[in-house]
Amino acid sequence: MAKDDSGDSAQSEYGNWNVASDYAKLKIMKHLYDADKYEVISLFGHYDLLDEIMMDVDVDLLKIHGFRRLVNTLLMLINNSIFAVKKKESKKGKKKTDREILEHYRDELKKIKKLIPKLYSHKVNQVKKTKVLKIDIEKYQKVLDFVIEIKAKINEPLNKYDLIFSHKEEFDSEQAKKFIKEGLMTKG
Repeated sequence: MAKDDSGDSAQSEYGNWNVASDYAKLKIMKHLYDADKYEVISLFGHYDLLDEIMMDVDVDLLKIHGFRRLVNTLLMLINNSIFAVKKKESKKGKKKTDREILEHYRDELKKIKKLIPKLYSHKVNQVKKTKVLKIDIEKYQKVLDFVIEIKAKINEPLNKYDLIFSHKEEFDSEQAKKFIKEGLMTKG
């Protein structure tokens, strides 16, 4: 690994930049964070209580916009991470691989994206010249719950392939000291 001017190892021997950490932060973690925000907006119409109290905006319109962003963000998250999820065959042979599972979620989200306009209607008032969006609560809640379930399940394969948390053993300095002391006492 070659070192740059700051002394950090930033370039491999082959000349390629190692940007895994930056990639994970911008292309995976940011979307996970944004998905949480859009889930809240999809549920309540606002991200926080103060906005909800202070703003006089059509809540159903905000919910639909938040929901649309939630679905698109989850699609981007899958697209940005699926390459790192291996196509390992399952032990039983019939069980889907993690990559197939993510592909299935992506297909479901694409279907939902097309379905979004069917979750609401527009109420037009010709006298006042207004047009208000009205969500079909039963349909909307059912589809939103399904998307929230997919959002939770996406984390499993991502974490399994170290895209969220790294599965490395952490160095325990106290354990190392104990091991060294025992070695010195027993081996001399």
